[in-house]
Amino acid sequence: MEILYTKYRFFIHFVDPIFFGAEPNFIFRSVIGKHLHSLCCIRRSLQCKDCTLSGSCAYAILFETPIKFESVELKGRSSGTHPYVMSIHKPDGSVFFIDDPDNGNLRDFIIEVVVCELAIPSFSYFFTALYNAGKDGLFKERKKYTITSIETKIETYYPSGDSIRLSPYIEKWESDLDDTLDKYNMEIKFLTPFRYVEKGTISEPVDGFHVINSAARRMRILTELYGHNYIPFSYEKKFLQEPYIKVLERKLVWKESSRYSAKQGTVMLLGGFLGNIRLEGRFSKSMIDMIDGVSLFHIGKNTAFGFGKVEVKKERLST
Repeated sequence: MEILYTKYRFFIHFVDPIFFGAEPNFIFRSVIGKHLHSLCCIRRSLQCKDCTLSGSCAYAILFETPIKFESVELKGRSSGTHPYVMSIHKPDGSVFFIDDPDNGNLRDFIIEVVVCELAIPSFSYFFTALYNAGKDGLFKERKKYTITSIETKIETYYPSGDSIRLSPYIEKWESDLDDTLDKYNMEIKFLTPFRYVEKGTISEPVDGFHVINSAARRMRILTELYGHNYIPFSYEKKFLQEPYIKVLERKLVWKESSRYSAKQGTVMLLGGFLGNIRLEGRFSKSMIDMIDGVSLFHIGKNTAFGFGKVEVKKERLST
């Protein structure tokens, strides 16, 4: 299994300090989507799923993601998980939330985007949509911003107005599903809310099963839709829990955010767990691969809204 991807970091500067009254990720996703739709859509009377151009339309690919085949992982679904994840950061690199004490005082932010192979050609449109949103300004006050630079792993680009030529640096995540076991001590930090739903309800307390099973599902879905050499596989639940994988520490808090859904015409509450969980036990190499994968592509539900961003520290122990 493998996924090719690239990572962009957009550095933006507001003319004046800005206060966000809703989660910044929700705001940027909304304005980018609005401007991307305006930029790309030439058949506005049709929904993306009914449009014959959806396979080559940047808006459809990035924001609607129609599935054109019978998916194994998303059986019966007409749309899939989006081929990118996005997070909003302060200049020091920390994730920026609405309740941050610096909200209202900052002018500079970093928008980090990890893009799967299929969507990389669409990112010139993403850049233009982000540029146009800054030119128009956010909120009723029309808070304007500019894109000062864009970083990849190896280069920094400086746009001239709405013109830029991006050369993506392609990286690869892969797993050969090796079941060789090693003992690890692993700390997983949920930087944005982790939302795990089982049989229609939020699962808690979070343990090794929730983390590894969710990571494996996430990487299977992404590989089937956007990667190569997809293999349907699963782990037996009992080997992901005590006594095989123990929870040494669990420091989690529930964070809930509200967002307005234009499709449903109502305000929705989305919540998940923030904080740390520390696991110890015998992990297969493929489990480690899955955890490494979601440290790039996020974990759990609602990743399209920035949920599930994780930072992982792991130590291999002598057996």
